[in-house]
Amino acid sequence: MPDPHVENYYWSETFILNSTEQNMTAYIGEGNMITTPWDLANFMRWLFRGEAGIVPVYVNNYMMDCRPEGEVGGKGYGLGVESLPNIGYGHGGDGMGTTVKVFHDPDKDFTIVLLINAWNYRDGIEIGSYMAEQQLEVFNLLYVIKEAVYK
Repeated sequence: MPDPHVENYYWSETFILNSTEQNMTAYIGEGNMITTPWDLANFMRWLFRGEAGIVPVYVNNYMMDCRPEGEVGGKGYGLGVESLPNIGYGHGGDGMGTTVKVFHDPDKDFTIVLLINAWNYRDGIEIGSYMAEQQLEVFNLLYVIKEAVYK
């Protein structure tokens, strides 16, 4: 990783493992980009404003035309884009010990990048149940941040 960069970790009550150096090329999509949170936010904003090189009609008709992911919750998925009610459109990714979410609300021109650089394995790495809990907390945190901004 070129400097400066964020270190990534697995954390538990019995160990802390630095997982920063990993080969992500086996995974399609995730980990195949190095950027800064600032540049990621700008790209997402430009994308949904039709300023990132993709014709705005394609962004609107394919990426932002999200289909429901399930019967509850209102989440949707379009062409490489997730929609979250009251948050906006975006995407996220996980690598070993890191989670990134970036969303843009075109109506409010609000973009948020959330970077978490440690995964909690307090009961051991073989028990992944906390990963699901952490993902729910990530989405809850996005709502809290946006609500605080638009109070």
